[in-house]
Amino acid sequence: MYNVVGQSLVLVLSLIAVRFIFRRLGNDVFGIIFFNITLTAVLTRVLELGASSTIVREVSSAFDSERAYVRDLVRTASFLYWTIGLLLMLFIWITAPLLVTNWINLTTIDPNTAATLRPDDIVAMCRELILAHAEFVAPGIVDGARG
Repeated sequence: MYNVVGQSLVLVLSLIAVRFIFRRLGNDVFGIIFFNITLTAVLTRVLELGASSTIVREVSSAFDSERAYVRDLVRTASFLYWTIGLLLMLFIWITAPLLVTNWINLTTIDPNTAATLRPDDIVAMCRELILAHAEFVAPGIVDGARG
C-alpha cells in the first residue's frame, strides 16, 4: 500500500513540476530539455546492446573462481564505456549547432545561443556519464542517485 501511495505521489509531483518548468522556461527551453533527455535515452539503449547483462552474468559466474578474469573484464568494460562515452560527448558538442538548427524548431531563442554548451551543461553530461557507467558495470547500485 505504501508503494502505491509513494508512486502516486511521485507521479503527481512530476506532473506539477513539468507544468511549472514549462511555464517558467517556455516552449523552446522545455523542448531542448526533452530533446536532450530523449537523445540520451535513445543513445544509452542503442549503445548498451545487452553488454551490462552479459557482464553481470560473467561476473556472477566467475566471481569466486576467477578473480583476475573478473577484474580484467570490469576494467576492459569500463575503459571501453568511458572511451565511447567521451567520444559521444565530443561528437554531440561538435554537432550541437547542426542539431539545433536542423532538428529543433525554435521560435523564441536564437539557435546560436541554444547550441552553445555552458560549463554546467558539460558537468551535467559528465554526471550522467558517470551514473550510466555505474549502472553499466553494476546495475541497481545508483537507483537513488538520479533522483
